Amino acid sequence: MRKEIVKLIAGAEGIGVVVLVEITAAQMGDRENVLEHITQWPDLAVQTLEGNEIATSQLLSGAPVLFNYFNTECIFCKAEIEEIAEHTALQDAVTLVFMSDEDPEILERFRHKYGFDENPNVLFFV
Repeated sequence: MRKEIVKLIAGAEGIGVVVLVEITAAQMGDRENVLEHITQWPDLAVQTLEGNEIATSQLLSGAPVLFNYFNTECIFCKAEIEEIAEHTALQDAVTLVFMSDEDPEILERFRHKYGFDENPNVLFFV
């Protein structure tokens, strides 16, 4: 009787291991699909603050691009942008793309306030 219980427990453990391996394999496949999607840059038609249209695919130069959708009235956005403004090494190492749906005049004042208007690696789009 005892041997039968041990065999039953061992069999249940074996089935449990097989199920865990199958679940892990499925999750790894899902992870690869997600990684493939988030590494693709969306090709958007945007406007510069000066009103010129540009495609976001033109921004890809091999250097890292930090894309930030923000609003000038959002306290969290302001805090994040203040943090970025303090890290000048980051501004030189990557292309910073800030995008908002606000009026270009508001964005221009915001860009000037944080000193981004003097850095060619910092882009603002509408």
